[in-house]
Amino acid sequence: AWPGVQPVIVPGRHVDEPLRVSIAGSGHTEAVGELLRRRHDPAGTAALLRSQILFAARRQLGLDATVDDRAVARAVAARLRQPADAVDAVLLSAPVTSEAALVRLANDLEDLRGELIHGTTVR
Repeated sequence: AWPGVQPVIVPGRHVDEPLRVSIAGSGHTEAVGELLRRRHDPAGTAALLRSQILFAARRQLGLDATVDDRAVARAVAARLRQPADAVDAVLLSAPVTSEAALVRLANDLEDLRGELIHGTTVR
């Protein structure tokens, strides 16, 4: 190095590193899930979980809160390049009548949220 001369630092290219695990919400999700499980109301719990994901999807996609849920589902499907019917089933229409179905739905919703927000699935 020369006296009085500052070295030039040339940064390398930016590398995105996807998160392997969703940490911030995972503890909260488990706690809420446990409380809802105790209610023994899979359909009501599914509706609550779906509404939370739809809210997050609206925010992520820059949609107004008044946008219809079906339009949000279509926008999510388009963003993720997934079949609209499959996304609609997860976000809106798949019946949830048992705890097993609720667990499947919760996992599917978390995967959808992870793909939408981070570009990766959580599981």
